[in-house]
Amino acid sequence: MSRLWGWIAAGFAILAAGLLYMTGQRDKAREQAKQARVSLQASQASREVDAAARKAQEQARTESAEVQREADDRPEGQRPSGHLRR
Repeated sequence: MSRLWGWIAAGFAILAAGLLYMTGQRDKAREQAKQARVSLQASQASREVDAAARKAQEQARTESAEVQREADDRPEGQRPSGHLRR
């Protein structure tokens, strides 16, 4: 009878070890999912910053071209003198 209780105790110990192992695996999977979400958010933020920078550059180019066009359309007497023009 004592051998039977030993086997039962060993079975419970194996089950407990298995449950602890599965819990550890689940926690690792949750941590990996959390890391993936953080990484995704960081890459999205980076893309948004890049898009904002491109938009600002495009707007600056447009405004610069408009100012240059206005300067070129001025009469000859009102144009700035010097060699700084393109």
